Amino acid sequence: MSSREKQTVCIDFITSLGDSEYKIEGYLGGGDVSRLDQIKIKIGKQTYKLKPTHREQHQEGLDLDRPCLDSTFESIISLDDNNTTGIDFIGLQGVMRTKTNRFSGLSRLIFSSKLIGNHVFSRSKFLSARPLKTASIVPDELWVIASIIFNWRIPDVCGKIVLSRGTPSMSLKNELLKAPLIIIEAILKIPESIVLRTVYRLTKNKFETRTLWLVSDRVKAAGDNGEAFFRYAMKHQEPDKDVRFIISRKSPDYNRIRSIGPVVAAGSIKHRLLMLHAHAVISSQADTETINPFIRQINHFVDLMDFNFVFLQHGIIRHDLSDWLNRFNRNIALFVTSSLVEYHSIIDNDYHYTKNQVLLSGLPRYDLLRSDPKRKLLLIPTYRGNLLRGKTNRDGERAYEPSFNQSKYFVFYNNLMNDPRILASMGKHDMTGELYLHPVFASQQKDFMQNSLFAVMEYPYDYSAAFREGSMLISDHSSVVFDFAYLKKPVLYAHFDVDTFFDGHSYGKSNFFDDEQDGFGEVCCDYESLVDSTVRLIDSGCIMEHKYKDRVDKYFYKTDQSNSKRVYSAVQSIKKEKNGI
Repeated sequence: MSSREKQTVCIDFITSLGDSEYKIEGYLGGGDVSRLDQIKIKIGKQTYKLKPTHREQHQEGLDLDRPCLDSTFESIISLDDNNTTGIDFIGLQGVMRTKTNRFSGLSRLIFSSKLIGNHVFSRSKFLSARPLKTASIVPDELWVIASIIFNWRIPDVCGKIVLSRGTPSMSLKNELLKAPLIIIEAILKIPESIVLRTVYRLTKNKFETRTLWLVSDRVKAAGDNGEAFFRYAMKHQEPDKDVRFIISRKSPDYNRIRSIGPVVAAGSIKHRLLMLHAHAVISSQADTETINPFIRQINHFVDLMDFNFVFLQHGIIRHDLSDWLNRFNRNIALFVTSSLVEYHSIIDNDYHYTKNQVLLSGLPRYDLLRSDPKRKLLLIPTYRGNLLRGKTNRDGERAYEPSFNQSKYFVFYNNLMNDPRILASMGKHDMTGELYLHPVFASQQKDFMQNSLFAVMEYPYDYSAAFREGSMLISDHSSVVFDFAYLKKPVLYAHFDVDTFFDGHSYGKSNFFDDEQDGFGEVCCDYESLVDSTVRLIDSGCIMEHKYKDRVDKYFYKTDQSNSKRVYSAVQSIKKEKNGI
């Protein structure tokens, strides 16, 4: 075997601890040549051991290697303040190759460098660091530009498609047909990347005197915690802060948000430039399409991006989302929570955030919740992971799926909104109904059969109006239940498919919140019991029972309409690290 062993070390984070000390976090990728206890880090004459860490989550990215149990580590190292030093991982067969993931700040280009603390870290096949010198900035930038020109990542594009698909199939052929288009797109984006990096360099000083926050909800819709936070920020505008809202020009909400404050079109050149200068990206969404306008250009810019990601959340977490929202997959700088139960679920489970990174404040949109019932029955189910087909586009949308209307999910909710017993009770009490599909199912709205009393709402939705005007809610495992219950309005849970619900989902069953024991309404596990309970609740005047009101009072951290204020103060306190060289 060669002295350069095949096994690699994958670096997730390089964090400055001050005084030339750094913490490196990562995992072993590839083969099984060496164990953690057989590997040392050598820096000059100093050697450091790898400290094993507990991490079970896989993470996203172009790298086909994935961390597995007993392969993750961290190590604290010290660097020379005067000379360039190699950071060599030494295994049984010699020096190991290093790979870097996106939160390390070092891209997958042939040459990549990143200013962290007082040192410039570089990676080609191996890792090194040197003290910052102003004279090196221009040569380093030229190296990066050369890497952009001559590295299109063709092997990775094709290799990932083949290896992730396993055996050949029609879908594999379709993916392989896309590969040339992806490569062509990457080549065409090269001039744009070079120009954008140049403009960033020329405008860098201008943005260092002001704090830039980019706020958003979904790409094509506002009306969530992002908008609520943005409204607060605009009312409390400070001279040293530049706050912008990011949303697609195609969105019906675009002009409405412009009346509140400055708006930047999602995915535009301006959006991407501001992303490089941003101190904080503040969003109710954590999906890649919302917080990363670069998509396949990410390696061209990751060394320049130093924003703190503030996750406002789309709703209160009631299940285990650690496989998706863990630090190694989303790197959240400030994680907003609304109750002690939720707060401890993040701290105590495998999300890997510290108490300083998790905020107990309440959701910003709760400040805007009002109750003015208009005799409306709301039906707001969440999505089903096993029904999702294809990927979201750059606007966060999915294509229409013809087989959707054959699913148990569709049949249940379509029957429910057209059930003659429910419609008769609604008619007797002069009620109407509204169905709000989850946004990922927005293209399936035309499958549902409307009637004279029940309407299928068109996306994007005005959730705040729905919660304000609704008299009762039927949902399943959706976090919208918390918004509605916050107003002490009656809720029914539809658990007709609880045995299969978690199949294919990005989260697992909760070990800290049980709908029957902790929820805010009756749990119905079949269609007939749900119809009976719905009719009974309508006939009783849509009143929440006292035992559920007591649960609401005990669950929420605050109901003082100061959630945005608490989040705003917390974002202000986050320090921004030195930006890319």
